[in-house]
Amino acid sequence: MNLKKIALATALVVTSTATFAWGNNGTGFGNGNGFGDGAMDGNFSFSMNSAVRGNGYGNGNGNGYGYGAPAYGYAPYGAGYAPYAAPAMTEEQKAAFEAQQKAAAEYHKNAQAQMKTAYEAQQKAAADFQKQMEARQQAEMKAHQDQVAAMRKQMEDQRQASIEAHKKAREEFLAMRKTAFEAK
Repeated sequence: MNLKKIALATALVVTSTATFAWGNNGTGFGNGNGFGDGAMDGNFSFSMNSAVRGNGYGNGNGNGYGYGAPAYGYAPYGAGYAPYAAPAMTEEQKAAFEAQQKAAAEYHKNAQAQMKTAYEAQQKAAADFQKQMEARQQAEMKAHQDQVAAMRKQMEDQRQASIEAHKKAREEFLAMRKTAFEAK
């Protein structure tokens, strides 16, 4: 689209919005059709980031098709609703409600006590499990230390036996050498 077509479309939208916004038959005021007082806003935008805005006001006297209070007995628009009042309870209903409230409070109290008991049992079980794990760990550590000590003793015994065997072999060698030296 060229710029002239965009300007023409914008002018057309502005004109039609302004005519529509100024109300009934272009007079600027209502002609007694009863649509009431009001304000209107309209927006139009397109891809060229243009925006058109129009405001309009109209006056009506509420004696025709509208919702004015004198016409059909309706409250004016936006009047709201009367506050809702709960019906009064009978003595039997009050007693039942109080019993229900008491039962709910008792249930809550019992539920809290059960949760506390369950929490304490869980904490005790966790502490017992921790003690069992520590005892098992201590027993495993003691067994490992005993095994290491037994291996060290076995290695020391083997070393002593090797030293004794070496000494004995040396003594035999020296004795044999001495005998051979003396035999010459």
